Amino acid sequence: MKLRRWIQSGSILGLSLGPLFEAKWLCLPVLNCHSCPLASFSCPIGVLGHYISIGLFPFFLLGTLLVFGALAGRAFCGWACPFGFLQELLHKIPGPKFELWRPLRYGRYVVLVLLVMAVPAIWGIESPLYFCRLCPVAAFEAALPYAVTHGGFPSFWGAVIKFSIAGLVLVLAVFSLRIFCRVLCPIGALTSLLNPISAFALRQDTELCAQCGECARACPVGVDLHQETRPLAYKAPMDCILCLDCTHACPMSGGLRGSFAGMVRKRH
Repeated sequence: MKLRRWIQSGSILGLSLGPLFEAKWLCLPVLNCHSCPLASFSCPIGVLGHYISIGLFPFFLLGTLLVFGALAGRAFCGWACPFGFLQELLHKIPGPKFELWRPLRYGRYVVLVLLVMAVPAIWGIESPLYFCRLCPVAAFEAALPYAVTHGGFPSFWGAVIKFSIAGLVLVLAVFSLRIFCRVLCPIGALTSLLNPISAFALRQDTELCAQCGECARACPVGVDLHQETRPLAYKAPMDCILCLDCTHACPMSGGLRGSFAGMVRKRH
């Protein structure tokens, strides 16, 4: 847990070295607006929408995401995404907590198909319905710096809508852990499709499982391993962000472990 917190904190710095180091040609699978003057890398969603709007297929983008996904699946969500980290911190604020209705997790695929792909294909990236025009991360990383440096927002009502969405998401994160990641994040939709082929995965020893439910209670995205169907014993469910919090919560030594390509030493 401490290691993950340190890496999450360090990722905020690494993603914000734009004035010193820029690699906008490279997309990392985290929600980090590349319009931010501090951004070091490109956001996959912004690049995907741009290519779709001009009628080009984003071979390099999808190839890059495939490489990251084949190596680490959704681990970037659990270890590097600043917005996910912020939601985890907000959830520590005392108050009533609630679990999401499971079908809501498919909302992120709806957002990906409609707001990220269909809208720019039909109306272009200038459409007020395009995801980047509504993105809560862009509110703080793009709209706010623009207003500070230019003395105002380019669109008053656009700013009102964007910051209203951001405020609502942050408030809801207090009551439901990582609610944006689980319901609305299009990057989560893309990377979840790569969990089944990820070399880094979650190994569960069902013989050691005590059916205590501690892993489900520790999971920041509400994954219950007993309710998931996985093609292989060492593959993580599609919703899993591979944070490995469950491996620390499991009372059975070796019951849950992170593994690379399923390579863990067998018990004798």
